[in-house]
Amino acid sequence: MISNRLHIIEIFQKGELTFGKRANIINLLYITGALIFIYSGIRVCKSYVEIIISSLAIFTGFYFTLMVYVTDKTINKIKEINLLDEELSELHITFQKKYKDFSGNLISQISYSVVLAILLILLVLLTQIQIHEIFNCDRYSLSQFFNFFSNLLFFIFSLKLFHLILLIISNMQSFFFEEINPSDKYL
Repeated sequence: MISNRLHIIEIFQKGELTFGKRANIINLLYITGALIFIYSGIRVCKSYVEIIISSLAIFTGFYFTLMVYVTDKTINKIKEINLLDEELSELHITFQKKYKDFSGNLISQISYSVVLAILLILLVLLTQIQIHEIFNCDRYSLSQFFNFFSNLLFFIFSLKLFHLILLIISNMQSFFFEEINPSDKYL
């Protein structure tokens, strides 16, 4: 429900649930992929920071719009089904439940991707911090570790976001095909 508190943990939990039973295995693959990037010498360099932040900001705005669209479409579809018949048949009730569950899952994925994009913006900024200058320490110890760790987190969450985008595209395709050619003939 609507409240003044942040629901970020809930968004993370619901978002992780959308990956299914293999979420832990998938997370290990993200970590492995990120380590491969890091050990291959790939890092977030200063020249790409502006492009990455701009792209993620545009992406976040687009996904906010998509979330409103999916919610609106779901509400209208349920109203449409309810107007068909005062006494809803078992087929209508089953279709409504499936449609609500599918839409809820899609909204969870979109919300999670928005939070990941915002997190990635923060991580991009962290990759550019020179810890040794802030804390006046040995450049090759804490500074190197911080740079490695912030780049590692950036690549892990980037891979997760990329996978999530593919899931959302797949689900949106199903969502649109359902609108064009409903599998349950409730009309």
